[in-house]
Amino acid sequence: MSLRRRWVLVAAAVVAVAVAGLAAWAVGRGTPAGSPTATPSGSQCTADDPCLDQPATDGPGTDSPSSDGPGTDEPGTSTPGVDPSADLTEVEMLVTSSGWDSGAQVVWIAGDVPVVESDGTCTATLVQGSDQVEESVQAEPGPRTTTCAVEVDKARLTRGDWLVTLSYSSSHHSATGQKVSINVP
Repeated sequence: MSLRRRWVLVAAAVVAVAVAGLAAWAVGRGTPAGSPTATPSGSQCTADDPCLDQPATDGPGTDSPSSDGPGTDEPGTSTPGVDPSADLTEVEMLVTSSGWDSGAQVVWIAGDVPVVESDGTCTATLVQGSDQVEESVQAEPGPRTTTCAVEVDKARLTRGDWLVTLSYSSSHHSATGQKVSINVP
């Protein structure tokens, strides 16, 4: 199977798993009494429970549309005079798949974050003892999540078990997934 076709299948599986995982997360999370809840129209968001279909806000007083007109809350834009790295919102990284591809001779890891942004970067960090290898790629925004899919060539790795962490960063958000162990033959 070609690498491109595998990635199409992986992407389809990632989207299906992400939708199911996000639905299970939302159902199992519950809402404390007296807290705002997201309505079916997605009109109420809080810092602790951001709406998945609304642009994230950066803090108090920024949850209403700007008087500057449409497009001012677009992902990847910045406010003049504001350091975008100073106030990153931590979101969850759902690692959807990972493993060793013997045909392509690569370690791969994929995951999703519950925001849609075009300026995100995905980084896979692989650690084995004192050795560390990093690989970064551009994140892929989708309709409801942003997807990370990173491959690391075997030529950069030694045999054995590697602990792999997938992380995400953008001008507004950051996320780190749970570590997974991948064996390189």
